[in-house]
Amino acid sequence: MKKWMMMVLMISLVAMPAFAQEAEETEDWVSELAVGFNLSDGNTDKSLLSVGIKADRKWDENEWLNEAEYVYGESDNDKDTDKASASSQYNRLLGERLFAYLRGEALYDDIADVDYRATLGPGMGYYLLKSEKTNLAIEGGVAYIQEKVGGDDNDYMALRFAERWEYAISETASFYESVEYLPEIDDMGTFLVNAEAGLEAALNGSLAMRLAVQDNYDSDPADDREKNDILLTVGLVQKL
Repeated sequence: MKKWMMMVLMISLVAMPAFAQEAEETEDWVSELAVGFNLSDGNTDKSLLSVGIKADRKWDENEWLNEAEYVYGESDNDKDTDKASASSQYNRLLGERLFAYLRGEALYDDIADVDYRATLGPGMGYYLLKSEKTNLAIEGGVAYIQEKVGGDDNDYMALRFAERWEYAISETASFYESVEYLPEIDDMGTFLVNAEAGLEAALNGSLAMRLAVQDNYDSDPADDREKNDILLTVGLVQKL
C-alpha cells in the first residue's frame, strides 16, 4: 500500500464522523488539534514536529472515539522519525459501564520499515471507574491484522487486551494513559504493545500545554530495526 493511500485512510477515519452528522448535532462533538515539537542544538542537532487531531462524540448509549497523528523528525539533517497513525473506535453501551466495541487502526512507519499495518476487530469493555473526574476502562477482544513489514506481506489473528485511564487532577490539569497488548493467536510469543501517557495543563479556556510519551514495542520487527520505539513530545493543544 502506498504512503498516500495510508494517509487518505487515516484522514478518513477521523474526518468521516464529522461530516456524517447534521449541523445541529455538532455540539455533541469534542475535538482538539495538537501540535508538538522537540528542538535541540549543540553536539547533535535534533528537531521533531507532530500534528494530531482528535474528534470524539458521545450520545445516548453511543461513543465514537477518533484520532490521527503524523510525526516527522531529523537528527543532524538525517531523517530519524516519519510515522503516521490513526484509529477509530465505536462503543455501544450495554448498561451504565459495560459496552461492546468495534475498533480500526492504521499505521505507517518509514523508520521501522512498516509500509502499512491495518488492524480491525470487535470486543467487549467495562468501565471500572466512570465519573466526571475520572474514567478507567478495560477492553478485551480479537483483531485481524494485515501488514507489510520489512518488505514482507503478512496477515494474522490476534487477541487484544487494553486499558485506558483519564483523570482530572484539577480544573486546569489532567492526566491520561493507555496500554494496548496484541499477541498473535497462533504464536503468543509474537506480539505488539502500544502505550501512551500524557500530562496536560490549561493555559486559558481553550489552549493547553501537553507533555506526552509514546512507547511502541514490536517483538518481531523488520531486519536491523529495534523492537522498542519511544517518542517524547511537548506541545500545544487547541480545543475546537
